[in-house]
Amino acid sequence: MILLAITAILFWGCSHLGSRTPQFLALHYPGPTESASSPIPETLMVYKFLLANNVDLHSLVISKAEDKDGALLRLRWEENPADMVTDLILRDLENSKLFEKTVDQLSSARYRYALEGTILDLRGTIRNGKALGLLVAEASLIDFEPPPGGKRTLMKKSYKIEVPTLDGKPTSMVRAMNTAVRRLSEQIRTDIRASVEKTDNSDTGSDKNLPIPAQSPVKISQRPFQPENCRAPQTENENSCSFGQWLVSVEIEYAATSRTVQEPLFS
Repeated sequence: MILLAITAILFWGCSHLGSRTPQFLALHYPGPTESASSPIPETLMVYKFLLANNVDLHSLVISKAEDKDGALLRLRWEENPADMVTDLILRDLENSKLFEKTVDQLSSARYRYALEGTILDLRGTIRNGKALGLLVAEASLIDFEPPPGGKRTLMKKSYKIEVPTLDGKPTSMVRAMNTAVRRLSEQIRTDIRASVEKTDNSDTGSDKNLPIPAQSPVKISQRPFQPENCRAPQTENENSCSFGQWLVSVEIEYAATSRTVQEPLFS
């Protein structure tokens, strides 16, 4: 009799706990199906996005817009939301073929560009009786092989995306967050393309980075050079400066352009 009672209590407890098992939420949406017609001929590494201290690591918090601390509801994340955002952006970059190759932070591949970012806000809000998903993030594109005189940070932008929902139900809120991450990914890809193309165009418009052809004719000439603090010599053997100086002019002729480099030559 006692054994039957214990068995009944255990059965009731397990069934009761099972009915209250929390559901874990995951960010997910279909990836892009269109590929870039001309991929950037470099490798991009996507660093893991960081999570700001004010963003809940474990739950999607739904609160009133004016009260970030007073949560109306908390929905448990399946994993770190910053990791899920990173994985989705990485997948979208790979599928869209924006770069010739896209790798994650664990890869040992050699890369020129790196994308890094931070999730600054990620929550559901109730504003004027209407619910919406809010995503605030910043992202930067770094060039580890910039041209001479070029910038290493090609892009650093902030993004704020709000997606309204039909109601404040958890399923609707998660759907809104998925849409927000998809829009973030799209905007980042657009900004990356524009930043890289802007850099390429600025390099093309200048001849400072042109390689010197192996068979280019070189003209070298030299003439006396006088610094501003030197007076003209009065006699043949007089030199008012403490050193003799000549200015060497080297002209490298290209097929379509030429450059002249002038350097002081000290005797």
